[in-house]
Amino acid sequence: MTDRVPVLGGRRWIAVSAAAAVLIVASAEELRAAEDFSQKQKVLITAVIFGGAGGVAAVLNHRKGSAKAAKAGVAISPRNLDFGRVAATGPAMNFVAVSNPSAEILRISELRIEPPQFEAVDAPVLPLEIQPGTDWKLRVQYRPQSGKKAHGSLEVRGLLVRSGKSLRAKTALRGEGQ
Repeated sequence: MTDRVPVLGGRRWIAVSAAAAVLIVASAEELRAAEDFSQKQKVLITAVIFGGAGGVAAVLNHRKGSAKAAKAGVAISPRNLDFGRVAATGPAMNFVAVSNPSAEILRISELRIEPPQFEAVDAPVLPLEIQPGTDWKLRVQYRPQSGKKAHGSLEVRGLLVRSGKSLRAKTALRGEGQ
C-alpha cells in the first residue's frame, strides 16, 4: 500500500510505501526539511542523489527505530547473526552490512570479532571509508566445534570524518556445531 504524504509545508508530496520513498527536493534547505521529516516519521534517508540544476533525490526507507540509527551514523544489520546448527566438517558463511546512514563520510578504524570460531573473510585493510547513505558488506565465517555452541560479537569502531564524532556498532554472533 502506498500513501501520499505532504512534506515541506505542503509544497511537495512523496509516495511512501513499506519499502521506500523518493523525495525530490530542489535545494539544501529542502533537503534539511526532508531530514527533519525523516526523523519525525522514523524513516531513514539511505541515499542522497544529486541531480542537475540543484535537484536532489533522497531515498527514504521505513524502519522501526531508524531515526536513532541515522543519528548514530553507523549501523550493523542484522543485529543478531545466527548461523544455526552447522556440521563440524566445514565452515559456514554469512554476511553483515555495516551502514552509514549519516550525511558524513564514516571512517572505520577497527573491527573486532570474538571468539576465534568467528572471523572476517577477505576483510579490507583498515581504515575503510564508507560514503554517506551506503554500506559495506562483510563476509563472516563460522568454524564450529562438534557439539559446542558459540556465542560472540562483531564490533566496528570509527568516526565521522567532518565532525570527528566517535562511533561504534555491535552485532551478536551465534552458532552450534554438530
